[in-house]
Order: sequence, then structure tokens, then C-alpha cells
Amino acid sequence: DYNPRSGYYDSQNVMFPLMAENDSKHPKEMVLGYRNSDGAAAFDYDLLREEKVIDAEIGGKNYVMVYEEILDTGRLYSNPEKIEVKVSEDGKYAVGGEDYSADNLPLEEKPVFDVFWFAWNSYYPEAKIHG
Repeated sequence: DYNPRSGYYDSQNVMFPLMAENDSKHPKEMVLGYRNSDGAAAFDYDLLREEKVIDAEIGGKNYVMVYEEILDTGRLYSNPEKIEVKVSEDGKYAVGGEDYSADNLPLEEKPVFDVFWFAWNSYYPEAKIHG
């Protein structure tokens, strides 16, 4: 019952006490989370929808998150060279003079987790928050 939101997903209440609390976000706000061996981060959906491209350093490594409008989600790519990624006029992403769709950037894609903030924060309380 989460599309459209109803029941537990629509409520602001949680069913059990939180393992860790952090007032940065509402506990049931959805975020995109990523972790590597040296760090973790959470990406705010609203910021991603607005900005379309978010550069991030996580655990000393460089990444870029891009918004995929069709699926209303984000895609995270490793970006060790800090290659500039910009939104092009046709809604794609310009990388090195070429345009690419969000799911096909010429960088190594990394797995992200679509998760409630309270759950991500419980496991990664020191996670950097983007947004």
C-alpha cells in the first residue's frame, strides 16, 4: 500500500521505538541511501528532483547522483575524476560533450537504497545528508 500512499506509508507514526533519532528529517521521509567501506550518505528526494545533479563525497570518494524522472528516482555513479555532469537542454545529462540518459552515464553505477530516513539513520547515524 505505498503507491498510492496509504496505511503505514501515509501515516507519520512508526510502529516501534526508533533505534536512533535525528531531527534532520521526519522519521518516515524517504531518502536514497548509499554506503561504501568508508562512509555513508543519504540523498533527499526533493533536492534531487529540483537540482537534477548532486555531486557528493562519500568516504573520501567522489560520486554524482542524477535524477531519473521516468522512475522518479536517483542513480548514483562513481566519479573519481570529478567529471562535470550537467543537465542538457533535452533533459538528458551532458558528460564530456555527449548526452546520456540517466541510466546510461559513462561512469560506474553504484547501488542505492530507497529507504525511510529512520531506518537509514539507525544503521548509519553518522551518514552525510545531501538535502
